[in-house]
Amino acid sequence: MIRSRIHEAYKKNTRYPWVIVALSVLTVFFSGPGQTYFISGFTEHFIESFNLSRTTVSVYYSGATLCAGLLLMLIGRQIDRWGHRRMTLIIGSLLGVTCFAMGVLPSAMLLILAFFCLRLFGQGSMVLLPSTLVPNWFTRKRAMALSLVTLGGVVGSVVIPPINTYLLSLMPWRRIWFVWGGLLCIIFIPLIYLFLYDKPANVEQENAVTTQESDDRDGWTLKETVVSGGFWRMAFSQSIPALVGTGLYFHLVSIMASKALGPEVAAMTLSVIGLCSFPATFIAGMVLEKVKVHHIYGVSFIIQCIALYVLATTKTMGMIILYAIMTGAVTGFQNVCRRLIWPEYYGRKHLSTISGLTMTLLVIGSAIGPMMIGAGYERIGNYEQVTYMMIGLTAIAALFSIVSPKPKKK
Repeated sequence: MIRSRIHEAYKKNTRYPWVIVALSVLTVFFSGPGQTYFISGFTEHFIESFNLSRTTVSVYYSGATLCAGLLLMLIGRQIDRWGHRRMTLIIGSLLGVTCFAMGVLPSAMLLILAFFCLRLFGQGSMVLLPSTLVPNWFTRKRAMALSLVTLGGVVGSVVIPPINTYLLSLMPWRRIWFVWGGLLCIIFIPLIYLFLYDKPANVEQENAVTTQESDDRDGWTLKETVVSGGFWRMAFSQSIPALVGTGLYFHLVSIMASKALGPEVAAMTLSVIGLCSFPATFIAGMVLEKVKVHHIYGVSFIIQCIALYVLATTKTMGMIILYAIMTGAVTGFQNVCRRLIWPEYYGRKHLSTISGLTMTLLVIGSAIGPMMIGAGYERIGNYEQVTYMMIGLTAIAALFSIVSPKPKKK
């Protein structure tokens, strides 16, 4: 009854697409329990409670992340088949159940399974869902809408760690997982049930999005997509920020130590990157309404090459801050670009399946990055040469992006 009344109230509301954006922001925010910034706050408790070494916990986590990433294309297929509303309810509920399970976890072996579920349902699926939902509601202002969706991740990464730190001072670590499981079930799931719709037609909003039918009719299948000229070039480019960023951030304390700078500089660097990515996201949304996405993506990689060169060669605090500012700005633009490319290039009909494949490649990149940089450092003996390798990969991504315009369906 309540949902029917909401349906009638919003049937004539042409601003309803922005309600979908707000729900998408909330979805990304509630992906938090599956994100590294959330889970890393409990690392010491995992080590102590299950009598594990730090290396063992890292291996469990990396392995679970990689396995979860390999299943994202399957999740994407189910989203295309069953719709965003149903899948958001299912995945949100499963993430809540996983949080409750973390609160009663009895053994280290089950910790592997818990990591897998957190990464699959949280870090993977709860980010994939809004990234493919919003394009259903927007053709005009799509870039701006997608830029707003990234706010959920930015706010989560800034707000959730201090909240958890405060809660750890009040209660045992297991109880905090119950808190987040409860928030998912009490706040997130009811809001999705009441307000989320898959597309404008579900609330009879014919004018909410233009060219909906044309965009669906011309949508590419996964088979057509993977044999198109630019897909693999763009997929490679999308994986590079994950590979380079995750790898460098994972070893950032060690990198700063090699420059005779303390761990507090590493923490400051990450904070500056996060702060600068916030306004860059909004600017990207406005710019991408007017400039072709592959041009902006290519330029962002060129700027990233310059930032990496600064990191490789500098040993001063001022230049480290410059690196962080440049990286934050680039991150904001790249986050919007990678969400915009796939609906712009391949339509919406099979978007979740296509995005599931590209997110799988992104997760693989994030899993490879720390190992690649760690192995490179052990072999070469310094981070400068390893960073030059990252510059080379980023330069290739820039070239691939620039030469990969929107494909034409044959």
